[in-house]
Amino acid sequence: MFYLVVGIYLNYMNYSGPLLEIGVEKENGKWGVTQPYFKDWTGWESISSSDVILSVDDVPMDHLNQVNYKSKIVDANKITIMKPNGEIKDIHIKQLDVPNQFYSILLFPACYYLLTLFITIYLHFNQKNTKLTNLLILFMLTVALAYVSSGVATRLNGIGIIVNRSSMVLCLVILLHFLRDYYSFVKINWVFTNNIKFFYIFPGISFLLACISIFYPASYNFLAQVVLFLFFILLITILSILLLSYFKYKSPQLKILLCSIMIPFLPFLFLYSLPNIFLGKYILSGEASSLFLLLIPFSFIFTQLAERLFDIEYHITRLRYYVIFSSFFTLWFIVGLYWIAGEYLTKTVMSGVSIFTFISLVVLFYIKEKVDYRKRKILFSTKGDYIHQLYTAVDKIGKTIKIDNLLERFVQEVSLHLELEHVFVLTYDRDAKQFTSTVEEGLPINPMLMEDLKLGEIKKFDQVYLAFLHQDAHYKRALVLHHNNSIHLKDEELLWLELLLLYVNNFIENTKMVEELLEELKHMRQADDSQLP
Repeated sequence: MFYLVVGIYLNYMNYSGPLLEIGVEKENGKWGVTQPYFKDWTGWESISSSDVILSVDDVPMDHLNQVNYKSKIVDANKITIMKPNGEIKDIHIKQLDVPNQFYSILLFPACYYLLTLFITIYLHFNQKNTKLTNLLILFMLTVALAYVSSGVATRLNGIGIIVNRSSMVLCLVILLHFLRDYYSFVKINWVFTNNIKFFYIFPGISFLLACISIFYPASYNFLAQVVLFLFFILLITILSILLLSYFKYKSPQLKILLCSIMIPFLPFLFLYSLPNIFLGKYILSGEASSLFLLLIPFSFIFTQLAERLFDIEYHITRLRYYVIFSSFFTLWFIVGLYWIAGEYLTKTVMSGVSIFTFISLVVLFYIKEKVDYRKRKILFSTKGDYIHQLYTAVDKIGKTIKIDNLLERFVQEVSLHLELEHVFVLTYDRDAKQFTSTVEEGLPINPMLMEDLKLGEIKKFDQVYLAFLHQDAHYKRALVLHHNNSIHLKDEELLWLELLLLYVNNFIENTKMVEELLEELKHMRQADDSQLP
């Protein structure tokens, strides 16, 4: 509710009037223009350096609150000026009179706000509200508020200043909290302090500094630099943690995190934040550099939509493979087309054919992959090692000589390969029509599902995968896989599991024969021992 109310207010303020930031200076009791911010504004044709600015939106310049913060007219719908000949003229300003402002300050923030709202609602209702998901939702909402409030804060609106300075620091603290819990989730040692709650003091400090700058406008610029310095310290801390962790553990999850966070932050850090702190001026405006930061939450969103947190290396590797092959063939095709019919084709047509060919080939690779899996059970492996992993798993399982040990080793291999903690074998008594092992509470598994399960089948029920393992005259066994969040196995993993199930089914039959043979030998030995004098 807080996000809705504040977001609606901030978007309304962005639409309340055009943002100008016209530099002004008082000389001999008169206010004149010194520096335009939007030099392409069409209204400059009506204003010259010799004109005197009398009022802004009917407020006299000496009573205008904006010039107490900065020597600028920040926003205005009407500026009243006096020409050197004494003529008084009103200049009316509309939103669209300032080029690019409609997109950078109005359209992009509003669209990003709505998109973030819809995606967080989806995550809230479809990701089972785990702690990691909740932190991700808070991070996304805070980044959205920081982005939307940037234009309002530039207008020197009190609420906009408070929201902007607090949220830009708070989003990094939430990100730090998220990373600490994520490291625990993927079982990687956290290389920083576990007392993350201490860092929530920083947003509180930013909030107080924002309030002070509202009541004491003279301190506005200095306190803005202090908040920016806090932001810089937190950012360096996060990037240092990721770099140290990656070089220490070489984890693929950390590699993805590092790229997702570091790359979008680099323009903001080196083109806006650092130049503004040390040089007093920026290379790239805050509005432009902040656009790169919006990639951070959406890179996390992509991983969440994959349903297993940060399980995207598979998709990235596969896409890279398809793109490389498509690029080479597209280049070969275009060179041949140009050599055969280049004189009849324009550059526009050649570009269109190139794009169409490239996209068509990438899509065709994905379609072929699906057809191969459905019809022939053949699947391209992005890593090229799933057959090796299958062989290794079969080799380990095949060395056991008891069914209980075999099932235990089988569960361990599946849990390790699919990165799931909740994996177990469920045994169903076909005569008594009931389970002989306990079904975990909340799982949608009943005896009818076991009756309908056929050899080689893997079925999904809500958060659970149920895979047929083995059956005999009295018992039926199935492998159960589930996760705290929803789970979705990739085609590569399903094929690996199907093949392993077939091997294990044969292993169980062979192990039963071995156990029966050993039992017979035991009885024969006991019988021989009893016949000895």
